[in-house]
Amino acid sequence: MDALARRIASFDRRAIAAAKGLVNQVSLPPTDRLLDAFTSFGAALTWPEAQHRIGGVLERGLQRDANFEKTWPDILGDLGEAGKRGSPR
Repeated sequence: MDALARRIASFDRRAIAAAKGLVNQVSLPPTDRLLDAFTSFGAALTWPEAQHRIGGVLERGLQRDANFEKTWPDILGDLGEAGKRGSPR
């Protein structure tokens, strides 16, 4: 991740700002729908499936293990499989 951050930081700031603007244009809801989007996202977090996955990443170290961010792709990659087996890793 550090290498990626350094690589991105090496680009011209104006180019980065332009790229961010384009991403936001296609990925963010219009401002008049933003509250609806946040409300929908918040509701989805209460679904049992989401709660199961959130519990799984908390058990694996989210918010308490400093190394979690270094290993999260592996952790999230097998989270679904762990749920199918009925227990976390």
